[in-house]
Amino acid sequence: MARESEQPRTGEFEIIARHFAPLASDGSFGLLDDAALLTVAPGKSLVIAQGAIAAGVHFFPDDSAGTIASKALRVSLSDLAAKGATPIGFSLALGLPDGWTESWVAEFARELGKDCRDYSVKLAGGNTFRSPGGAMVSITAWGEIDPRDYKSRLGAAAGDRLYVTGTLGDAALGRKVR
Repeated sequence: MARESEQPRTGEFEIIARHFAPLASDGSFGLLDDAALLTVAPGKSLVIAQGAIAAGVHFFPDDSAGTIASKALRVSLSDLAAKGATPIGFSLALGLPDGWTESWVAEFARELGKDCRDYSVKLAGGNTFRSPGGAMVSITAWGEIDPRDYKSRLGAAAGDRLYVTGTLGDAALGRKVR
């Protein structure tokens, strides 16, 4: 992330207002409060999935902001899908490294917004912070489900069918190619 010399760096509240408040859910109060108020349909339970990715571990430090945003959200949405839950929202913790730029955050938010539309989810809160060791993204996603339909890995048994999305080994192959 090269630093943009022509633009002054914005603060946390300006970043939230400009880039993330437009992605917010109704119960998030425009991301101005420290919490969100969510409603779950009668007869449904809340399923919560937490995922975190860090530069140098889960993605290359020079990967595009959009790629990082998509990966971060989709990790948690995939966990919800594995449980049979319908996603309804998420919170975001975004650790910005030294040298971050406004254009990097804008690209991150644009791609996150695209995934919000594609997967019918809304941002309900979160946090931004300085992360001197490199970019870090943590997403907590939640979905709703009839509790009788919840699929836990704890009940897996020989003969059960397992389903995967994507092609197995793509991540390892991509890393090797790079």
